[in-house]
Amino acid sequence: MVKPRNVSIYSSWVELRLIVRITLNNDQETSWKNSLLL
Repeated sequence: MVKPRNVSIYSSWVELRLIVRITLNNDQETSWKNSLLL
């Protein structure tokens, strides 16, 4: 099955935003502490 290019770009953009959003929501404090440690 061939997807139109726009659809695949859009779906990967949505996935990326979802991953970033989940990461920020779940690990905000942890990543803040990690950045202080680094």
